[in-house]
Amino acid sequence: MLSAKSKYYKSIEFTTDMMIQLGLFCSRIIDFRCHFTATHSSGIAAVASELARLKGYNHYDCTLMRFAGYVHDIGKLAVPIEIIEKPSKLTDEECSLMKMHTYYTHQILSDIEGMDTVRKWAAYHHENIKGTGYPFGIKDKEMSEGCKIMKVADIFTALTEERPYRPAMNEKEVFEIFDETDQEDDEFKDLVKLLKDNYEDLVAMREVEQTDAICRYEIFIE
Repeated sequence: MLSAKSKYYKSIEFTTDMMIQLGLFCSRIIDFRCHFTATHSSGIAAVASELARLKGYNHYDCTLMRFAGYVHDIGKLAVPIEIIEKPSKLTDEECSLMKMHTYYTHQILSDIEGMDTVRKWAAYHHENIKGTGYPFGIKDKEMSEGCKIMKVADIFTALTEERPYRPAMNEKEVFEIFDETDQEDDEFKDLVKLLKDNYEDLVAMREVEQTDAICRYEIFIE
């Protein structure tokens, strides 16, 4: 049972089922703004929660991870849709605006008490232990394993999805990108190995979740 309390409203207790339903609702608001993001959060939620399970997280923490996956991009609601849908490379200014989405995710979830763990897992997926990530440039022990699970899930899902500016990448291309990412971080490399060892199962799981999401999207836009 998760107890969440906004500074503006009284405390509300969520069961795990309620959390998942709320997360799904949020993901639809986030992702259904355009075709190319219509399945993104559902894919990340599935992959992140399964990676957490494979790492030995308990059922409750896996549910929290799934919820964090659903809401990790909630800050993109503050990013202009023309930037999200742009079919070509972003300008420096547009890139800066896009990078702000993780800051907005952090701020939105900061308004809800009891969401500290979820907030970090959701908002720190572009950070790294060297402190060169964004939005806060955190490093070392501030970057928990849960944050890295979300980061691996985000990179994997983004690379294997079609985007306006490129087709989906294959397995070889995906791991070439991972081989260039956070090589100083042994915990991150262990998670990438876990992804590689379970790659086909995780791809299948992501495809099931995203097929369901695209069906919901198509019903939504009819």
